[in-house]
Amino acid sequence: PIIAMTANVMLDERDQHLDAGMNDHIAKPIDPALLEAALLKWLPQRRTDAAFLSPDAAAPDDAAVLPDSLAGVDIAAGLKNVAGNPAFYRKLALQFLDDYHDAVDQIRDSAQKDDGSDTLRLVHTLKGLLGTLGASDAARGAEQLESKLASGQFDEMLVDDLDRAMNIVVGSFTELRVPEP
Repeated sequence: PIIAMTANVMLDERDQHLDAGMNDHIAKPIDPALLEAALLKWLPQRRTDAAFLSPDAAAPDDAAVLPDSLAGVDIAAGLKNVAGNPAFYRKLALQFLDDYHDAVDQIRDSAQKDDGSDTLRLVHTLKGLLGTLGASDAARGAEQLESKLASGQFDEMLVDDLDRAMNIVVGSFTELRVPEP
């Protein structure tokens, strides 16, 4: 089976994927429960290791403990996107922090050097990652900027708005670092 995984969620776009030969369609950001349901629908039935599929399968440790809240981040939404696994969520958030802490500077630099395609790709990636991690305000800011860039416009005000939202998210994810002993 072939399952399309795209940001295109309009019904006619979904139908286009199915008409092109896809067996199913899942919209991004990927909801693990919907992905599991689609896989179970299309893959042959076999025995599964219940411990592997369980979100609680990871052994609890300090890295798996998350704060009750983080500014600019809906932890519950982010956890839903990683099947409720707090250790994996923390790992993704810290990897995001390492790779994208200066994303707005990268966007500005790219926009000065580029025809727009690299900048658009960076903003699109940023939007998806922020959405997956539950940083919906920043993801919306990236989505608005992506829309402007897709129409060939660079909007400094939207970049400034994204910068403010990203500063909050970066500060929050910094709190997830486990202090060195």
